[in-house]
Amino acid sequence: MYKLLIVDDEYWVRKGLSETIDWAKLGVEVAGLAADGAEALAFIEQEKPDIVITDMRMPGMDGIALINKIAERGCDCAVIVLSGYKDFDYVKATLENGVHAYLLKPVENELLAKTVLTELGKLET
Repeated sequence: MYKLLIVDDEYWVRKGLSETIDWAKLGVEVAGLAADGAEALAFIEQEKPDIVITDMRMPGMDGIALINKIAERGCDCAVIVLSGYKDFDYVKATLENGVHAYLLKPVENELLAKTVLTELGKLET
């Protein structure tokens, strides 16, 4: 089973993403929830999730800083960004650091599940 980390400063977003998709059916375990980038980075270093779904704008360490740290440390996980911002600078910054997908909030569960499955398929090759 693949491990997933969900990172968002909004409690209800974290809860919703973790509970409204049947992750087990997709072969995914929600291994952790983090409220900011610093909490997420500590989890990533310890638990080594296969997929990270992260928000961009968060207090403390934001999504861009988290993505940069993941890239700097060579963490081997797929990163999917969920953001309410379609600002080109955000998209560019994330893609330059190896982000695999950039989805806009609110995201439909089907699209998110499909994106996660696509990234898991890439991990297997």
